[in-house]
Parts: sequence; C-alpha cells; structure tokens
Amino acid sequence: RMEGRGQVNLVNSDGGQLAADSMNWTLDSGKVEADGNVTLTQDGTTVTGQRLRADIKLQKGRLSGRTRVVMKKAPPVLKKKTG
Repeated sequence: RMEGRGQVNLVNSDGGQLAADSMNWTLDSGKVEADGNVTLTQDGTTVTGQRLRADIKLQKGRLSGRTRVVMKKAPPVLKKKTG
C-alpha cells in the first residue's frame, strides 16, 4: 500500500495525471482513494472534485464534491465533397 499526503501527484505511462491533497493506493487490488482538491487530467480533459474512489484495474471510479469537467474543444467535423 502506498500513501501520500500534501500535494500528491501520480502520472501514468499514457500521460494521464492524478493530483490530490492525500492519496492511498492499494497496489494488489488496484484501489485508489484520493481526497481534497482532486484533479484528473487525460488527453486534454480535466475533471475536478473533492473525493475520488476508483479501481484502476477495472478503470472505473466515482468522483464527488463540487465535481467539474472541462473538455478540450473537439476538432471541427470534416465535410464530404459532393460531385
């Protein structure tokens, strides 16, 4: 089990980032608990909240407390040429 307190930051191999005031990661089960100023960033999308409970192995989680999602602007849709 890994525990961190005070501006904890994790970065995965795909460039995704998880930051929080405190974090507990149970390596065997893949369970992550993050509390306080939680920020998840991946591929230009940022999700923030106050509490995260996640299962990294299942790639599922729940973020709660003043949750906000900011997505990067989607690229324009290409129009097909006619004729």
